[in-house]
Amino acid sequence: MGIAVSTRESVTRKIKSNVDVGVPDNVFLMNASEWDYLAIHNELFEEVGVLIDEFYDRYYDQDFDDAQFLGKGSDFIDQFACELFMRIIVDVIKHLKAASDLSDSPFESDLLLGIQFTDPEMDELDFIKSVSHEVNSRSWHDQVENNYKYFEDLTAAREARGRF
Repeated sequence: MGIAVSTRESVTRKIKSNVDVGVPDNVFLMNASEWDYLAIHNELFEEVGVLIDEFYDRYYDQDFDDAQFLGKGSDFIDQFACELFMRIIVDVIKHLKAASDLSDSPFESDLLLGIQFTDPEMDELDFIKSVSHEVNSRSWHDQVENNYKYFEDLTAAREARGRF
């Protein structure tokens, strides 16, 4: 995990230098993998990474002691993990917004917030959109929806070709 940041100037520069007519301009605005500052300050997330690793180690070892997991299949635990991680991400972002930590300079008044995955699969696209719905303005969320329609089409085409 890490933080990704971009400036309007760098996005404009990338759009102007885009030679691939198959890639819409909004890809450069909406996707951290296209930004100048990707995965910065990873050290801030080291403890989170350890906790996630511990969760999945226990998941793969089927080592959950909690009664709510006993006798439950992997689909139940997958859904639980997804909801837990989404709730944590949304709560942290809402806390940062409520504390006005993202409202001073150099930030704009309306920021794109959320989570992104590199080369997301369909379930990860749903996760991204669910988080966006809870933390972004209507304007940004609409752009997230439109952006991921492009990725859903790419992902569906790859899945149809059997590349996953």
